[in-house]
Amino acid sequence: MPGCNLYIWKIPPDWDELELARHFDHYGDIVSCAIMREQNGDSRGFGFIGFTEADAVRKAILGMDGLSVGPPLELPGKMLSVSPLKGEEHLMAEFPDCYPPAGEYGVEPKGQRTVPGANLYMFNLPPHWKDMDLYRHFIHYGTMTSVKVMMKDDGTENRGFGFVGFADPISAQRGIAGMHNLLLDPEGMEKRMQVRVKKGEERAGDECRAALAMKDPYHPGYSSASATSHLT
Repeated sequence: MPGCNLYIWKIPPDWDELELARHFDHYGDIVSCAIMREQNGDSRGFGFIGFTEADAVRKAILGMDGLSVGPPLELPGKMLSVSPLKGEEHLMAEFPDCYPPAGEYGVEPKGQRTVPGANLYMFNLPPHWKDMDLYRHFIHYGTMTSVKVMMKDDGTENRGFGFVGFADPISAQRGIAGMHNLLLDPEGMEKRMQVRVKKGEERAGDECRAALAMKDPYHPGYSSASATSHLT
């Protein structure tokens, strides 16, 4: 259907359609997913995803464009590029300039304190994830101030949860919209990352979400009406 299709490039050569779909199925119902290949079967580095609903395209771009997909320590990192299918750009609402630019990949978070509402708590993390894995999944949302995966005492596995802090609370809202319910277990189709504002900062998160809805009425899950109800 026109307006429901994505073009994705800079896809890692080892990704198959299952891995590509895993990164996008939490934005909407996928009806098609294809990676273009050479005659010998090697990936050509780009592909397409079709959704049942047009708003899934905007959600997917907000969430996945710029995602670091290169080797963990590769500089500059390889970033996924996500856009509407050529010829359908006019069918998607443009993004306002309220979203902070991506953080600089390779720059270590400084560890400074952040404003309330700019800190995220995430759980259901894969046991092998470490700080770098969280960093790679969230750095494209804005400048990070902190990142920490909580490890078990023996240091071999994590405790299933972690934290990310941003310089701007709007980056945190984009992180929630982009990574909440990301499928982490494509085999079992059960384990999904859960992302929310850090406990104790919920009110500040609500206020940021309401203010963001006034600037971007198409932000996932929010509307001008809901923003008004939060502000009154």
